[in-house]
Amino acid sequence: YQEMIAPLPLFAHPEPRSVLIVGGGDGGVLREVARHACVTRIDMCEIDPAVVDVAKRFFGKTTATAFDDPRLTLLHADAAAFLAAIVASDDEGDEARRRPTVSGTFPAAAAAIAEQRRRDGVKYDAIIVDSSDPVGPAETLFEPQFYEAMRAALAPGGVVCAQGECQFLHLPLIASVVRACGDIFPTVDYAYASVPTYPSGQIGFILASLDDDAYALTPPKRAPTRDVQRQLRYYTPAVHAAAFVLPHFAAREINAAKRRDRATTNESTTTTSSSTGAPASSSS
Repeated sequence: YQEMIAPLPLFAHPEPRSVLIVGGGDGGVLREVARHACVTRIDMCEIDPAVVDVAKRFFGKTTATAFDDPRLTLLHADAAAFLAAIVASDDEGDEARRRPTVSGTFPAAAAAIAEQRRRDGVKYDAIIVDSSDPVGPAETLFEPQFYEAMRAALAPGGVVCAQGECQFLHLPLIASVVRACGDIFPTVDYAYASVPTYPSGQIGFILASLDDDAYALTPPKRAPTRDVQRQLRYYTPAVHAAAFVLPHFAAREINAAKRRDRATTNESTTTTSSSTGAPASSSS
């Protein structure tokens, strides 16, 4: 799982330097991000400090291996509130930091870091959302407002990758999120991996990019170094490309959601062109 939710967006980017991890308290996503020498900043929002403590205690040789990485800034705060604060305007900044979160008051330490990121104009090349199911505190991480905040926090060409549920069990939800993301990002797609311990033995990933190229997400822009590839057990460039090839029943629903997004965009373009007297561009 971690070898897909992190490498998919990171290798879809030519040189990710600044990365935000949402959730991921077991440390597995952090471990995979830390393998990338080009990354210079890792911000991580894990709302529950106990998750990190338990991971360090019991999984220090498996998933929780990179919490000492000097590139890491670990925040125990609501990621939705953190993103809202760093993308807020000068006038909105104080209000965003005072706004109640799912965990109560926004912690002062996280608020200070968010303000520093905002003032420094920090943007992320990749945002990786290792969330639980959309129930309780994680529910906000599946809402359009959260994806809008992520878009605002991305650098040009930036990529988002979020836990995307199971195509066998949650296809209507997946199609709904893909459709909503299509109103926010120029490029949206869905990939999946086989993981025996997940329901139905499969878990998916919703990816979105600010790059409007049809091949923004696959094939990968980079390949693992020989040393990194030796450390990996699942991900390869070939697996990256294959992950976007869906079974027909899932492709039909997800592609329909993506076509609806393109149709909406084309309709808007046609309407604008007609009103200005300019010819509408053709689309494939």
